[in-house]
Amino acid sequence: MNKASASGLDPEAVHQFFAVDPDGRTLEFQTFLDEPAE
Repeated sequence: MNKASASGLDPEAVHQFFAVDPDGRTLEFQTFLDEPAE
């Protein structure tokens, strides 16, 4: 499943997008929107 290709985002950006916090919960996509990939 390559969401990077489908979304047109960088692999690192997608990694942050689906990052998991210490509690094991998937972080909201807000994390990605707050920190745009360069």
